Amino acid sequence: DALRCRMRAAPQEALSLLAGVEGAFSMHGECFRRIRVPQELPEALRGWDIRKSFYFEQALPFSAARSSELPEVIGAGFARLKPLYDYVSACAPEEEE
Repeated sequence: DALRCRMRAAPQEALSLLAGVEGAFSMHGECFRRIRVPQELPEALRGWDIRKSFYFEQALPFSAARSSELPEVIGAGFARLKPLYDYVSACAPEEEE
């Protein structure tokens, strides 16, 4: 919920992070069946808002597995995902009462 609250409070910040991975990575994960999404939340964030869990995946051609450039491709992917990782990591879990 902390991530969802942060994203809803400052959608432009989350949008800029998603723009950094757009086209290279696709988001996957389990979705809530029923969750109320605020009308004012940008469409690009709605898929993220309804997730119970999520992960990002980059599809590469099978030939990339044997490429000598694979380590650089993987490293570049991690570097591209780092701002998103930092954003999610900075979300403090809500304390239970």
